[in-house]
Amino acid sequence: MSMGLRWALATPIFLVAGYAMFSVKHYFGFQRAAGIDHFDLAYRTKPMVRDGMFRWTKNAMYTFAIQATWLFGILTASRLAMIAACFQSVYVWVHYFGTEKPDMDYIYQR
Repeated sequence: MSMGLRWALATPIFLVAGYAMFSVKHYFGFQRAAGIDHFDLAYRTKPMVRDGMFRWTKNAMYTFAIQATWLFGILTASRLAMIAACFQSVYVWVHYFGTEKPDMDYIYQR
């Protein structure tokens, strides 16, 4: 695959994942992103964030930010990095639906 095609694939992923991470930092905070609202009662009273990337999805970190892992495989044309990114994407979504989403439904009473 040519480098031009790899950049064409990587650029939209980089921009969307970058905006998602900006939204996490600016509107959400890294403590909440790391899951403090699951353990600290003071954070459980904060409302769900609906600004930045969170306007388009309930969980921009899982939907968009984690997709940055694909950049390494795309830009280096590494099959091993693509396999790792695939595994990480599946692993993160299994974690989300098995652990994170049920807890968020409880915390935010959705």
